[in-house]
Amino acid sequence: MIRIAKSDGSGYVEDTVNCDGANNALFDARQCLYNLSVLTLGPYSLVQGNPILPQIKFSNEIGWSDYSAVVTSPTLMQAKPHVPSVLPVKIAILTSGTQMGIRITALSGTATGGAPILSYNLQKDQAGGGSGPWSEVVGETTNQLQTEITINYLTGGKTYYFRYRAKNAHGWGLPGLVSAYLMASRPDKMSTPATTSNVGASVQVIWPASPNV
Repeated sequence: MIRIAKSDGSGYVEDTVNCDGANNALFDARQCLYNLSVLTLGPYSLVQGNPILPQIKFSNEIGWSDYSAVVTSPTLMQAKPHVPSVLPVKIAILTSGTQMGIRITALSGTATGGAPILSYNLQKDQAGGGSGPWSEVVGETTNQLQTEITINYLTGGKTYYFRYRAKNAHGWGLPGLVSAYLMASRPDKMSTPATTSNVGASVQVIWPASPNV
């Protein structure tokens, strides 16, 4: 029989549902595979960072053994990634014409949910109001971990809204807050210098128009 400690340290829960020691196949294999979602529910109620502390005991025709000792270096409970706390940022140097660069911030520490991040999904608002529906830019159909993303074929003068979320082995976390950026880039450098001329007691400075203001 197996039992697992509760999150509040108040005791253990004996489990014959997810790991039934009377099952000969499990007994012979000497292992059980728990989906962590089971351990988030009562009566276990484990959360990210809680140690997973199983104990085992055996029985024969004479009776039950005592429970085994508690493991000294337990596996810690994991979870889905946290909501990103940093907004997507427009990259000016990668933005021109109909192309915009967006930088997202990689999750680290406890924000990963305790498991390696497998993908970042950058999303763009289809309707353009910042409330959805949202479409994939990168990272949902195919895993990707890049934090600098170039988006092509945008419309100049239009405002675009972006958000992102992260995925680990336990699934997708919730998306973070929304950023809004105008599809525009800084003006080009003038190809010819400004000219000057004397106008009475003043100096007149004349320059050509920028091609992309």
